[in-house]
Amino acid sequence: MSRDRQPLNHSLSRSVAALAGSLPVAIALGVALAALLPLPVDQRYLVGSAPVFPLWVALACRAILAENAWRAWLGLGGVLAAAAALALIGLELR
Repeated sequence: MSRDRQPLNHSLSRSVAALAGSLPVAIALGVALAALLPLPVDQRYLVGSAPVFPLWVALACRAILAENAWRAWLGLGGVLAAAAALALIGLELR
């Protein structure tokens, strides 16, 4: 009874994207959130830093579950670009 084994679709680059690439993106999203909120500085810091850990986990899971390494990195890069744009808009509005 011989079974044809499917090769595993693991990629070192997707793992690196999940472990090293998702944290800066999650922090950038927290900074963007803090920059956009019309609150006092201490409350903006609290509200901006609170969702960083759940965002980090969600982004890491998304990178691991990406179809290939290019999609993992492009997804993180797209979210990072959007977060940077939102942070800049929020800082310009102050």
